[in-house]
Amino acid sequence: MMQDKEQSCEREEELNWLRSEERGYGWQLMSPAERQAHRQKMRSLKTRKKRQAFRKKHHERMQKRAEEMGIELQEMRK
Repeated sequence: MMQDKEQSCEREEELNWLRSEERGYGWQLMSPAERQAHRQKMRSLKTRKKRQAFRKKHHERMQKRAEEMGIELQEMRK
């Protein structure tokens, strides 16, 4: 029961983050289609560990993209 409640809270936290005004690291560098795909992928991941791993890879891709474009992105939570 406690584990279910924790998982529900974690999932809600992730969904709130996706819905927030501050969309995510590198959001401004992504096309609308990329943003949608990112949201769908995040929603499809069932564990916090998988979401964190996906977020980390996304963060790395956006850093690389920003560097290639000569843009500096502010650090965000990982």
